[in-house]
Formats: sequence, structure tokens, C-alpha cells
Amino acid sequence: MKRVLAAGTFNLLHPGHVQFLETAKGLGDELVVIVATDATAIKGKGYVLLPAASRVALVRALRCVDRARIGNEGDVLAILEEERPAVVALGFDQPFTEDVITRRATAIGFPCKVVRLPKFGNWSTRSMMNNKRKRKKGK
Repeated sequence: MKRVLAAGTFNLLHPGHVQFLETAKGLGDELVVIVATDATAIKGKGYVLLPAASRVALVRALRCVDRARIGNEGDVLAILEEERPAVVALGFDQPFTEDVITRRATAIGFPCKVVRLPKFGNWSTRSMMNNKRKRKKGK
């Protein structure tokens, strides 16, 4: 079985996330999704809209997702050793470089392919929140 690992914050699940995860699933047989902890989300995005347990429940509900779990604090790349994916699917805006993940996977004894996926549409949680504020002010 070819396991694919994808990760993200998933603050507000939107069509761009769904397309990202469906595309990631197409890279293998099993899609495992890692949802950022609240602390990681705040560190990376500056805010969290839903607690991690709610965000992981939403991701789990997607048909393309075989398994979803909340990530680790601290060493977020420790997930590689725990899940041992054949493929890591990175979103267009994720801060990790392909080389960092490849080196870490090789160092712990298994090579994996790293694929950077494109942006799907003009979706982003931040832009959705900004558009809502603009519409509210316009009333």
C-alpha cells in the first residue's frame, strides 16, 4: 500500500483544501492527513478559528481521507517516522522545502517522494475572513 501524507492547519475547510486533499489522495492508495495543533496553528498563522479536535473531525469527514490525526508539538517532522509515507504532498504555501523532508526521511531510514501541489483556486481562510469583513462593513 502506497501511503500519502498531507498536512495543514485547515482553519476553515474550503474548496481549495478539498481539491488539495483529493489530489494528494491520487498520489497513492491511502491518504493520512495531519492537522496542526492549536499551538502550531497560532505560531504559523497567528490565529486559530476552531480547536484542533474540530478541525481534524472536519478533515476526517472528507471521503478522500483515509485517516486524520492531530500533529505533534515541537518536532513536526517526527510524523515522518511515525507514519512512514511513500509520498509527502505539500501545499503551495507550506513552509517546508522538499529537500528538508527528503533529508529527514532518508536520515531515519526510508526515502519518500515529496510533491509540491499547486494552489487550487483563489481560496484562503484569510481572504475569506477579509471578504466577510468587507461585506459586513458595506451593509
